[in-house]
Amino acid sequence: MKFNKLILILLLLSSMSHSCQMIDDNPTDKNMTERIQWTAGISAPKNYLMEVMEGQFLYNEEPIFIPKGDVNIGWGKSGRVHVVGSLDKPFPDQLDITWFSFLEDKFYSGVFPLPREEIKKLFHQELETFLGNNKAHYSQLIVGLAPGGLVVVWINAGGHQQIVGVYHAEQIDLTMKELNPQGIQDRQEYINISLGDSGISSEIMDSIKTNGVELNRWKTYLHEYSWMPVIHLEGGGQIQHYSMQLYNGERETKVPVVYDLPELPLDRAVIKQFGIKWKDLKGNYFGAKLYFDESEIMDAFQKLNDGSTIEMRVSIDEYNSHINIVLKNEKNQVSLAKVRKKIYETSE
Repeated sequence: MKFNKLILILLLLSSMSHSCQMIDDNPTDKNMTERIQWTAGISAPKNYLMEVMEGQFLYNEEPIFIPKGDVNIGWGKSGRVHVVGSLDKPFPDQLDITWFSFLEDKFYSGVFPLPREEIKKLFHQELETFLGNNKAHYSQLIVGLAPGGLVVVWINAGGHQQIVGVYHAEQIDLTMKELNPQGIQDRQEYINISLGDSGISSEIMDSIKTNGVELNRWKTYLHEYSWMPVIHLEGGGQIQHYSMQLYNGERETKVPVVYDLPELPLDRAVIKQFGIKWKDLKGNYFGAKLYFDESEIMDAFQKLNDGSTIEMRVSIDEYNSHINIVLKNEKNQVSLAKVRKKIYETSE
């Protein structure tokens, strides 16, 4: 009898121990963490060379490395990706990065919290695609580094890209030995050689010598207005799809021929590029690309910023040969004369 009681007690203790272990292990066990395939990329404004010294996304101290080295591919574009190890990664909740800004001759560093639940939700979100199969998903996190220590994190899926975090790094002091351990130790020589190799334009260099490095430009790009595109085909037809690239690095793709969703005003940054494809009543397909003049479009949005919704009206004539672009709100409108336009015939 005593033996049976002893066995029962041992079984109960074992069961309790196993239950406690399961409760304790779940939050931290890496094998239990949800993982999906995504990559880490790095970005910096064109002509503004940065060198990433150390960079990683983190979750429960597990690193997802960001590519090291030089970058100045263009704001919002991913220069390189880190693909070492498994493509299946957890959703990060932290960013840790240190870099050198050549034109400023400054080091920056910061550790920043990421909105993990928002990132997780976006990675699972289905996106509009040209094929209409609703199987496109976000697949990359890109870190953008701008003068003044500005850090922007985008989530990317080709034609879709949106900001998930904006931060400001602190300026720090590091040595050339830490920046370039096996190479040139003269700081100015290293800067000159690196800038020369980067292909920075002489126009930018002359401007910096005269006016210094622009520190607020990329912060200005983050400003949003309530606006929407309105497209009119004067000769009739059907819009197949259109895409928008914004100055803050975000991108949108809309496919009305498949999804037939109404365009609504949203808080967006200023438009930088606009692409569109349409079919006329004769069944011919056309495309167009619009490249906005930065000064003109920025001034137009500021002029119309009275709290009401702004419409960007894109009118394509009946011959599919001319596009007129007007920015307007309830009271005023601004014609955009400096937009570079390219119209071309294309296939289905």
